[in-house]
Amino acid sequence: MEKEIIKVRKTGKNEIAEILEFVPEDWNAPIRDFFRVNFRADYFYPAVAKIKSEVIGFGMNVINDNAAWLGFIGVKEKPRNKGAGKMITNHLVEYSKTRGADSIILIATDMGLRVYEKIGFEHDLDYLFFRSDNPLEIDFRCWDY
Repeated sequence: MEKEIIKVRKTGKNEIAEILEFVPEDWNAPIRDFFRVNFRADYFYPAVAKIKSEVIGFGMNVINDNAAWLGFIGVKEKPRNKGAGKMITNHLVEYSKTRGADSIILIATDMGLRVYEKIGFEHDLDYLFFRSDNPLEIDFRCWDY
């Protein structure tokens, strides 16, 4: 059986809808709005992992001066454990370094923790998420000055 080749590169605008289809609900994150507001910004870099023409994973980073935040790294359930999460993360780390980032942070779920540790990330602090019956309304409109 032929090994499936995973390729990671910058996300194209036409791939966003496919990414949004498999974002886990428990992330409770406005990823559609995040893409809409930031997609063309210089500080924003979304990456996609594909096997042939199918999007199987994604991730993104935000770079500010010499610091980068990696976020929303996810892989579809069926193609997991084939290295896509590691490839996406490495791609984002390398891109961050080319942009001058010498500090790279992320928030790890239990599922991603081992992947990030294997790459070289170290636990720095605990980040707590709180839930509420009254969710916050976040205004993602851009303002011009």
